[in-house]
Amino acid sequence: MRLPFLSLLLALPLAGQTPAKNDAQPTVARKGTEPAAMTTLRAKAVAGEAEAQFALGYACHFGQGVPQDFAEAVTWYRKAADQGHALAQSHLAYCYDEGQGVVQNVAEALKWTRKAADQGEPSAQYNLGLKVRP
Repeated sequence: MRLPFLSLLLALPLAGQTPAKNDAQPTVARKGTEPAAMTTLRAKAVAGEAEAQFALGYACHFGQGVPQDFAEAVTWYRKAADQGHALAQSHLAYCYDEGQGVVQNVAEALKWTRKAADQGEPSAQYNLGLKVRP
């Protein structure tokens, strides 16, 4: 089930670029960072909703409504990624590429990029092309 306040999602940035905080980020990160909204988001994430897990990971990654914490972001991205959430997989790959919240691991980044690309996530497909080109 998709959460209505999370209809806009951040597209993974190009390889080697920091994820941009822009108008395409999850709506909760732009408008719903009030304590009540974050409490609701966290409850949904804890309950296992992949969309909420991704949004909470994003909030932790950029310090929106919660203190910035890369390790916490990776925890939530991984929970959503394990459920097949393509953008969470892309963001998790980025964290592995950059060593944000995890030890840098290019092989693990490639694994998650492939998973997202296989689902048709455009930025993951682009990044995969950059990673495997001759």
